[in-house]
Amino acid sequence: MREDNLQKHYDLLETGQNQKAHQLAHKAFNSYRLHLAGSKYLLQMLLQLPILPQCSAPQPVSVEVSALTKWIADLQNHKQTPEYQSAVAQSKKRVDADRRLSQQIWQQSKQLAKAQQLARKAKRCWWDDLTQEEQGLVVAHDDGRLERSLQNLMSQKASQKPLPYKGVAACVANLQKGQRWGRG
Repeated sequence: MREDNLQKHYDLLETGQNQKAHQLAHKAFNSYRLHLAGSKYLLQMLLQLPILPQCSAPQPVSVEVSALTKWIADLQNHKQTPEYQSAVAQSKKRVDADRRLSQQIWQQSKQLAKAQQLARKAKRCWWDDLTQEEQGLVVAHDDGRLERSLQNLMSQKASQKPLPYKGVAACVANLQKGQRWGRG
């Protein structure tokens, strides 16, 4: 909540206009939620703010403003580091590779389903009614090649290991070790 709105909130509470104070706080919360939706780091830092002591104080101190300003600056500085930029590039490559693997799995499972349907059709009808491509799918299904291929793709997806990047919150927290924000 902005400093002027924070004072307005306390004034509304003092005059007994609790509903309006609640609506103002709710509006501020929705704004925070909108702004923080893309930044886990800022959300974690906001959760560390001393909200309860500030709310119960007769004259609120604006420690939050300086803390948030520092955290935002630290976040922006961290986004300029080679470690962060490297992690973003690796993540993009991994997402692209994962997307390709997922598409391969989807295509293979689609082909397997088609082969199973054709195998049932081949048992009921004449083999000659199937095209050469369909006969090849039936043979691959009967040999188990399609199932093995799908299982191989699934095991590749399951064996993917996470990248070693710790994340914004951990990296910025390491930078801030020993630094405390406080009153005064």
